[in-house]
Amino acid sequence: ATGEMSAPTPDLSTAGTLEGWFHWQAGVAVMRDHTSAGGTGWILAYDSGGATPRIACRAGGTALVSSKPVAQVRDGWHHFALTRNGEDVRLYLDGVRLEIPATSPGTGVSAPPWHIMRNGSTAQYTRGGADEVAVYDRALTAADIRQRVALGPRG
Repeated sequence: ATGEMSAPTPDLSTAGTLEGWFHWQAGVAVMRDHTSAGGTGWILAYDSGGATPRIACRAGGTALVSSKPVAQVRDGWHHFALTRNGEDVRLYLDGVRLEIPATSPGTGVSAPPWHIMRNGSTAQYTRGGADEVAVYDRALTAADIRQRVALGPRG
C-alpha cells in the first residue's frame, strides 16, 4: 500500500536523534527527511542494496553502512535509534549499538518534513508499521535508548 505519515520538526544539523519502533516488512527506508538524492539528508535506517543488503543510516548526507543484514530485522518489531553529536554518529538496533564506519557524517542539514514509511520525497513506500517515533534536537544517551527499548512498542 502507498501510505505514510509525515511531520514537520526543527532542522537537525550537527546534533539530534531519530528513533522509533518499526515492523519493517519490505521497502527501502523506515524514516527519512524530505531529500531524495543519494548522499543527502538524514535517514534513520535504510536498505543499503546489493547482494546482501545491510542496515544503513545517514546523519548529514554520508551513507554509514552497518554489518547487520536487513533480513535479520524483517521478522517483527524492532527499535531503531540514530544519534548524532558533532562527528559522533551512533546507530542502535533494539538498544544495541551497531558498528558503522567512523566516517564524517557530512554537513547536510535535515529537510523537513520527516517521512515515516517512505523514502523521502520519492514514491518508494515501505510496508510495515511504525510506533513511538520521535525526533530530538540532541543526541540521546545509550541509557536513554535502552530505557525506551525496555518500554516496548505500543502498536
